[in-house]
Amino acid sequence: MRNPMNPGKVMLMNPAQSIDIHCDIDSIEGSFRGELKNELGISRSFSGWTEFATALMALARDTKTELNKRDTTEEN
Repeated sequence: MRNPMNPGKVMLMNPAQSIDIHCDIDSIEGSFRGELKNELGISRSFSGWTEFATALMALARDTKTELNKRDTTEEN
């Protein structure tokens, strides 16, 4: 697949990454908090469902950025 931002460069598909989810759920108070961590060691903490979704999206973005950075480093 060609990179639309740089037509001369071929984009490689990154393999799927696993995410560890560690969370505490308090059924009495209804609270939900924890941490997401990917295989690269990048982690994001959250408290509540909204922060969980935000942390998940941020972790996916950070993972992609780190993998792209590593690919660029390996090419040089």
